[in-house]
Amino acid sequence: MSSNIDKLVLSYLQRHPYSKPREIADGLGFSIVTVRYSLLRLRERGLVVRTSRGYIARTHAKRDLAAEETQQERSGEPSTYKEVAELRERILEIEKILEDALENLSRLEKEVSELRVFIRALQGSGAYSRHQRDPFIEKLSREGLMTISEARKEASKTMGSLEYYVDRGDVAIVGEFVVDKRFYENLMSRMPMKVEDMNSLSAKEKILVEAMISEGVLYIDKGREIRPV
Repeated sequence: MSSNIDKLVLSYLQRHPYSKPREIADGLGFSIVTVRYSLLRLRERGLVVRTSRGYIARTHAKRDLAAEETQQERSGEPSTYKEVAELRERILEIEKILEDALENLSRLEKEVSELRVFIRALQGSGAYSRHQRDPFIEKLSREGLMTISEARKEASKTMGSLEYYVDRGDVAIVGEFVVDKRFYENLMSRMPMKVEDMNSLSAKEKILVEAMISEGVLYIDKGREIRPV
């Protein structure tokens, strides 16, 4: 069987030089493991060469392979057939190991996903919040607001998703900024505000007011007061 596979792989490389194992496997309909073992055998026999761009067949490869097969047919050594059978068995074992590994990986990904859901549920309970504050919420609470890109980066360090905090109502999105809920509500509670009172606001409060005006959350009434829409 391996002899037939080797001939097919060699023929493919003669038609498609500089092919990679995955390309050969896809082109012939073999598993990647089977193709790698075939390439290993062909390299050991000097019939193919591995380059930085992929594998190529030597010019004399087809003739040498035919000569080898003729010699094997004449000799009919039992040990050769035994080696082929053992190699085939090893290939099947490795393919089974890979299948099991992929199945285990899929199961592990599912368990990690379930664990995240469980942690999120705990975080929403009073028992969790009393013992541990969320690092992302703590940082946002200190800073008041941050850009969406910065917020996504920080959120990925904890629960993995900015949308999680938006859905829970912990943050508000205003234009290109993510705003702490308390910071947002505190500023809104001071509306309406005279335009000249803007000077008494902190730098980040001014940024938020300007963003809210730009997004249509606030508007300037007759050039004198800033009011909610």
